[in-house]
Amino acid sequence: MEFRQLRYFVEVATIGSVNRAAARLNIAQPALSRQISRLEADLGVSLFNRRSRGVTLTEPGEKLLLHAEELLQRLARIRDDIAGDQHALEGRIEVGLPPAVSMLLLEGMVQRLGQLQPNLTLHVSEAVSYRLMQWVLAKQVELAIVTNPENSATIRATPLWREGLYLIGAWGDPLLERDRIGVAELSGLPFCLTSRQDTVRKYIEGIFRRHSAKLNVILEMEAMFGVRTIVARGGTYTILPFPAVRADIEAGQLSGARIDGMEISRMLIRRSDMPLTNPARVFIKVLDAEMRNRLSDQSWLTLHDRPLPEE
Repeated sequence: MEFRQLRYFVEVATIGSVNRAAARLNIAQPALSRQISRLEADLGVSLFNRRSRGVTLTEPGEKLLLHAEELLQRLARIRDDIAGDQHALEGRIEVGLPPAVSMLLLEGMVQRLGQLQPNLTLHVSEAVSYRLMQWVLAKQVELAIVTNPENSATIRATPLWREGLYLIGAWGDPLLERDRIGVAELSGLPFCLTSRQDTVRKYIEGIFRRHSAKLNVILEMEAMFGVRTIVARGGTYTILPFPAVRADIEAGQLSGARIDGMEISRMLIRRSDMPLTNPARVFIKVLDAEMRNRLSDQSWLTLHDRPLPEE
């Protein structure tokens, strides 16, 4: 059994297709099939059920997948630890961020990362929190910042900060001429919000129920730009954290008022069964520094008072 064979096996198991795995690994399909067959011969079991539309794991294959992923992760950790002690890091770190967090922290983080590790590439994918959590579970990103994540034995969550939510409407809307507004006053207003799968949407629904207020959602949309554009035209409202609309408010395109009793928690998540890579440790270090530099004096949030763990 070779590490190369295990890496090939994991790729086929993850994708569910020998052809697509061969393309991703940049090797010929017959060569990949031979390596898988040799691994099966070495173990004395069939690892895959072969079908016309792809492959699925057998019971021995399921068991091997757990061990193979752990071994490959340990190997990567060894390489990172040894190389990281001797040289500047290279490669990339895949992270997921909500659009509002990107607007708030990304520019400063990119600058810090470039100074600290100029050969490390930060790859950012933006989405709402429930999708980011799915991506972490599927190992599409190593780290993500999410809002009010649901409990999961596979996810390790570290608190970052808490921030209030704002009622957002068109510039000059009379309802938004004050600084704060109560939940009861939002009852029946026409809203454009994210889908019901999103953790922020679930939180908003819970707050409305608690106050016996009617949540009138006339449009569901996950694209932040689209939400802001529609709300700016008037007649529709949304509920967002302040960083998501700060530039629009300062430009006189939107208005906002903080909603009493609505506060979300931002958390850094990763898979609990996977050790942190050195690039991920660097990202956490940069995130912690940028948070404390940029957010410590902001009245609209409460920063978590302990440094982020890097283990």
